[in-house]
Amino acid sequence: PHCLVKAMAEPFTGELLQQYDLIIDGTDSLDTRLLLNDVSRKHNAPLVIGTASGTSGMLFVVGEACWQCITLGKAATDGCDAGILSMATHSVASLQASAALQTLLGKPPLDLVEIDAWSMRLSTIAVKRNPLCSACKGEFKYLDAPLSVRFCQSRNKSLAKPTKPRVLDLEELKGSQVVLKDY
Repeated sequence: PHCLVKAMAEPFTGELLQQYDLIIDGTDSLDTRLLLNDVSRKHNAPLVIGTASGTSGMLFVVGEACWQCITLGKAATDGCDAGILSMATHSVASLQASAALQTLLGKPPLDLVEIDAWSMRLSTIAVKRNPLCSACKGEFKYLDAPLSVRFCQSRNKSLAKPTKPRVLDLEELKGSQVVLKDY
């Protein structure tokens, strides 16, 4: 009864998350996950990460080690067009909810949890801080980057997105563009 859940219809930025006690990753983008990791590291806020692809998934709580310690900013698989078995996402989400409660109670899970929903196997891997990890050194390159660029192998294209929302002045835009009327 003492929890406050607040929905926000705002553009996502790292600064938006500074005020929260716990961050739960519900994204499907490595770039966004690395941005969340930087926010978590910079503001010492626990981050519960869940990811799924195909029939498998992973769960990790950023603590002593972080997501960049594990990935070094690189995805193991492309994932652009990969399908996901719904049981994998449901399993990951259930474990994320459990990990979030454990973290709020001061006993976060320390291992990376791997799930294979098809074979119904669950395994854990002990993770230690990676000495090459820039986020653990206080270098937040995903938090400060103006663009996120990644190569999507299945589409054979590089995808670039701004990491910060762009505010458009519609009056200025209206004056500088040709507007078609009654088209």
